[in-house]
Amino acid sequence: AASHEFAIQCKNWANKIGRNVVEKLAGVLSRRENHGKIGIVMAPSGYFP
Repeated sequence: AASHEFAIQCKNWANKIGRNVVEKLAGVLSRRENHGKIGIVMAPSGYFP
């Protein structure tokens, strides 16, 4: 059976989040040893690339 590891960040900011938030989460995931890593960023205000 496949297993998945999730990393979830919730950003309830007044402004849209930037690319740096997503890149930081990707960096954290890349340092983890397990496979099946999934990163999720929740940002109600939106995303600005």
